[in-house]
Amino acid sequence: VPEIQLVDVITQVTKPYIEYIDKHVPLIQTQAAEKVVEVPMTLLLEVIKEVPQVQVAEAIRQVHEPTYHQAIVEVPKVTMEYIERVVQMESKLGNQRQEPQVIIQKEVVYQPVIQKEVVVQPVYQ
Repeated sequence: VPEIQLVDVITQVTKPYIEYIDKHVPLIQTQAAEKVVEVPMTLLLEVIKEVPQVQVAEAIRQVHEPTYHQAIVEVPKVTMEYIERVVQMESKLGNQRQEPQVIIQKEVVYQPVIQKEVVVQPVYQ
C-alpha cells in the first residue's frame, strides 16, 4: 500500500546585497616644466679654400671666304662708220659761184661683240 509522507522542502536562493563604500583614488595631473640643460657643443669654423678647376672654353672663329663664279654678259660694241657722199646742190640765189658742197652723213652700225665681264657675287652656303 502506498504511503504518503509529507516532507518540508526548503529552497535557498541567493539574494544580492548592495553596499556602497567610498574608495579614495589619488588624482594625478601632469604639468610641463621647462628646464634649461646646457650641453657642450663643438663649433665648426668654416674657412674658404680655393680648389683649382679646369674650365674648357672653345673659341670658334668664322671667317668669310667668298666664292666667285663667272657670268658672261653680252655688251654691244658701237662702231661708227663714216661714209662721205658728194651731193650737188643748186643755189637759187643770183650770181653766186657754184661750188660743190660736201655733206657728210654718219651711219651708226651696231655689231654684237661678246665681251667677257666678270661679275663677283659672293655665294653663301
